Amino acid sequence: MMSAKTVALGMLICLALIPASCAASYPPLVAVITNSADRPTAISLRRAVWQEGARCLLVSPQELWRLEGEDVFLMIVLGGPEAYEGVDDIVKGYLTQYEQADLLRPGAMGFFLKWEDDTRVVIVAGHTRDETADAVELFVQTRLSRILSLGEFSDVKVVLVVVGESGKTPIGPIDP
Repeated sequence: MMSAKTVALGMLICLALIPASCAASYPPLVAVITNSADRPTAISLRRAVWQEGARCLLVSPQELWRLEGEDVFLMIVLGGPEAYEGVDDIVKGYLTQYEQADLLRPGAMGFFLKWEDDTRVVIVAGHTRDETADAVELFVQTRLSRILSLGEFSDVKVVLVVVGESGKTPIGPIDP
């Protein structure tokens, strides 16, 4: 028969091992930075992230402090260089002037993969919130699972920018 000390020691050892084993298999964290205008699109994106088996946290630019201490696998910023509530400042820090100019054309939408200091950042944006929603839908269909499951994040800076007319963006096939 085991003594109470032996049982307690065994329980402590097991408890010490649980966090280490869980951390290795813990789902990646995706942080979606959004303003209030794009929040409905962000909620839709969060559902897609969850379906891929990852965790997802929606934050505004003013809530970036919530990410401190978190091991963020992927940061997705919704909106372009003229987005509201501070999203524009974040976007301007990642996109070149040419990339920003492309998004200011009527009907434009796109997503941009950026790599900075071991941080994966995707800017998903359009000329208006409607094109941003279209860009998110296309990103989910073509890249999200590849990034989350395979960790695929190429050196390509611009994955896709398409420009439509009168706010109607054609969505065609892109290179998988």
